[in-house]
Amino acid sequence: AELCKRVLDAGKRAVDLSADFRLRDADTYAHWYKHTHPFPELLDEAVYGLPELYRRDIADAQVVGNPGCYPTSIILGALPLLELGALADPVVIADSKSGVSGAGRKPSQTSHFVEVNESLAPYNIGHVHRHVPEIEQEINALWRVKSAESSDASLDTPLSTLQILFSPHLLPISRGMLSMLYVKLTPQAAQHDWHSIYTKRYEGEPFVR
Repeated sequence: AELCKRVLDAGKRAVDLSADFRLRDADTYAHWYKHTHPFPELLDEAVYGLPELYRRDIADAQVVGNPGCYPTSIILGALPLLELGALADPVVIADSKSGVSGAGRKPSQTSHFVEVNESLAPYNIGHVHRHVPEIEQEINALWRVKSAESSDASLDTPLSTLQILFSPHLLPISRGMLSMLYVKLTPQAAQHDWHSIYTKRYEGEPFVR
C-alpha cells in the first residue's frame, strides 16, 4: 500500500499485487491481516481487478487490487450461477487444491520437498483462510442483487449472506490450481444446460478457457 500511494501521488496508476486493495472495508482488512490499513481512504476508489466482472471499472481505475489465486478460481466458477440467481441455499463449498508455488516464498516445514512429495495436505480448513473475506465480498455482491430480484419461492432466505466453506489443499506439483464448487441449485436452475451457459458467459474472455 505504501508503494502504491507513492505511485498514485506521482500521478500514475497502480496495480497492487498484494492483498492491500482487494478488500473494500478497512475493519475487515484489519481483522484478517492483523494490522491497520495505512491508507483506508484509498479503499473506496480501488477496483477489484477481475476483468470478467469489473472490466469497465478497471479501465478508469487509478488503483487496482489484483485478485488472489484461490479467489479467482472460485469467483469465476461461481459467477454464472450467481448472475442467473441459481442458488437455492446461501452456501458455496469450495474444495480447492494448489501447487506448492501457491504456498508462498517463505520457507516452512509444510512446503519442504520431503513433506510435500507424494502427499496431499489440507490447511486452513473452514472459515479461517485469508482469502475467505475476499471471496465472500465478491460473491455476496452478486448474491444480494440477484436474491432481491428473484421471485423464485425456493429461495428461503433471499437476503441472507452467502457463505463460503473453503477447504484448500497442497498438492505435490510445482504450480496450478483446481477448485471444485458444490452448491444447491433451485429446481428450475437444475434443468439448465450449464455447460452451454458457462461457454456463452466466458466467450470472448481471453483469460478463461
